[in-house]
Amino acid sequence: MLWKQYIDTHNVEFFRKYKKIRNGIRKITGPIYKTEQNEVAKVANTNPKKFWAYVKNKTLLKNTIGDIKTYNDNKEVIISHDAEKAYVFSKYFSNVFTAEISNITVTNENTTNTNTNTNTSTGIFQTQ
Repeated sequence: MLWKQYIDTHNVEFFRKYKKIRNGIRKITGPIYKTEQNEVAKVANTNPKKFWAYVKNKTLLKNTIGDIKTYNDNKEVIISHDAEKAYVFSKYFSNVFTAEISNITVTNENTTNTNTNTNTSTGIFQTQ
């Protein structure tokens, strides 16, 4: 709450209070984390399952993309559904990477095709 107040107002007093509380919490939680890590390290040879459970707990990654902020008709829009995110990214990148090339030669291992204004994701592209 103090951090949000500081961000909103940029009042130095909110920041000082926030830092004081944050540092107090770190003084309390720091030794707890260190004790936990030492216990895991002591039993790592005799109980590797506990060690790997600890490692897995600390290294989990999210495979999701967070909410996207975009503008539609000069209005800010927050997109949170995966299908909508995919559509927005597709629309953006198709506009950014559109190439105006009249002839493209796509060369695969044994075939060569000449296409006009074709976007393909496979093969080696060469302009003629």
